[in-house]
Amino acid sequence: MRWHSLKIISLAVLIASASASAQNLLTPHPLDIRSGQAHLLNPAITSYQHNMIQLGMRIYHLGFIDGSAARFRLNYFSLVLPRWLPSELAFAAHVQSLSMPIYNQSYVSVAVSRRYRHLFSVGLKAGMLSKSYDRNEFNLVDPDDPVFKDQKGFTRLDLGAGVTFWPMPAVSISLSSDHLNVPDVALGPRAFRLRVENHLALAYHFGNVQTALTTQRDQQNWRAGGFVQVDDPARGFLRLGYDQLGVQMEGRLQLYGPMSLNYSLNYPTADLRGETSGSHEFGLVFEFDRLFQLPKLERPPEFRYTFGTPAAYEPSGPRAYIRAESDVLEITAKRLQRIIAPDVPVQALAALAGYDLGVFDSSFVAPTLPLNLKPVANADTSAKLTGLYSKAYWYSLRQLSESMTQQPVSQATIVANPFANPRAVALRNYLLQSSSLGLSHIQLGQPQFANRLDSLRFHRRASSATRSIIVPREEVTVLNPSAAIFHIATANFSSQPVRWRLTVEKETGGTVWKMEGQGRIPQQLVWNWKDNSGKIIAPGYYRYFISWQTADGKMSNSHEQKFYVKKFQRTVTIHVRRKFDGLQQPADEVKMILNR
Repeated sequence: MRWHSLKIISLAVLIASASASAQNLLTPHPLDIRSGQAHLLNPAITSYQHNMIQLGMRIYHLGFIDGSAARFRLNYFSLVLPRWLPSELAFAAHVQSLSMPIYNQSYVSVAVSRRYRHLFSVGLKAGMLSKSYDRNEFNLVDPDDPVFKDQKGFTRLDLGAGVTFWPMPAVSISLSSDHLNVPDVALGPRAFRLRVENHLALAYHFGNVQTALTTQRDQQNWRAGGFVQVDDPARGFLRLGYDQLGVQMEGRLQLYGPMSLNYSLNYPTADLRGETSGSHEFGLVFEFDRLFQLPKLERPPEFRYTFGTPAAYEPSGPRAYIRAESDVLEITAKRLQRIIAPDVPVQALAALAGYDLGVFDSSFVAPTLPLNLKPVANADTSAKLTGLYSKAYWYSLRQLSESMTQQPVSQATIVANPFANPRAVALRNYLLQSSSLGLSHIQLGQPQFANRLDSLRFHRRASSATRSIIVPREEVTVLNPSAAIFHIATANFSSQPVRWRLTVEKETGGTVWKMEGQGRIPQQLVWNWKDNSGKIIAPGYYRYFISWQTADGKMSNSHEQKFYVKKFQRTVTIHVRRKFDGLQQPADEVKMILNR
């Protein structure tokens, strides 16, 4: 066998034996929710992660005494889907391939976990480890060498399990085990088994800083370590770690939208690490549901109020003082818009309920549309209401029957589809027995629609202008406070003024709203925050004052007061499409998948 090859094999064995997990040559942290590789050591962590894809490469630099060098390259792909499976199951998968001059190694694993009451999760992992050797790199091969006598590689099953506790928002703990089945990775008859590795990790979060401690133990050795991480929600994070084998540095830079660039440096400091200068890892991370920043409130313009020359002080002259209850108006505008792709079938839309396309405040307005009914003849008076109905339901039925008894109606109709006819008959019989109405006063009816889409009219608000079934846009504006209340105090008025006027102006001086009257100035005036054209006033600074005219024709004004208006607007967009194209827009945009 070549001496050059022997050195490469010995260094590879040293690196593999010193790594956190001998089958993958990667060193993830068991509680790292930002890493797609964390489930390799702790499969239970996937329940707390975001949907992501991580694609990367790790390069190992090895140096030799004679000055030559070899480069070991590890390529990997990780997928984490914590919320795409039923029953609150989380799924993760990992594929990697290690290329070396002597042999190639690959590892494929899947992990499944489930979270319980948001406090803890359990997970299982199953992987397949494969190795294959290159005979061309060997000289003077022993015929009895198991590498070439019977086989040139192997594939082994590798199992792992983990538990993650998250008792408080700032504290997380994990306990996991790897190589539970103790796989045999030997080529020959003599077994060489991977020892069971137990991992215990503790992480503490305080603000944008996170610190963690980890311990790893197999049958013979302990290994302790930890790291400190600083997060910036808008840029990424930087992590510095240390353990008994070396120091680690990892950083992530957010590029655009859900895409990030990851870099990691692992520099060995322990003895017997081989002639290596460390490893460099580069990766691209795509987070499907990264939270986007909320829209920022616009900074209000500076108040440039210019005070005029004060009027001459007249101790005996009439005076008025005005003050609003609130000097700040908060406007919250909520918009809901629905965009339906042209290729969505009408049958698919007809199958949607009103809540599928978003429920907005204005949707609670009951529609007043004609109902085309087909009478249903059913004289069965023996049917009774049976079932586990709530107390509130029975109470409402008693109230209905009492109301029908006190205020008899000429005719009432119970509307039901064909599948609910038995229950409708039982309901009719109950109302007949508990009220004084006769059988002819309560009838059954089945609604008749021209098409399936027409049925949406009766549980979704329709536009009064276009009579469209699906309202493309709705908007609700909430004012806090709902109205401006002005309190006015007067003094030294020997006689009532001829007329008065309350004026609200912009900062620049233009009149926004005014109210006029004659005679005595009221003690209280109310304004609905709308300008003279009927629109809600825009954000900014305003001033207000009251003026009056006395019998001698003299005009006077009160001191000017000011108030500020700020506005927060949120728009929710619902897209209805045949094909899901990924969440690449801000978080306020909601998309729906039609399983048709």
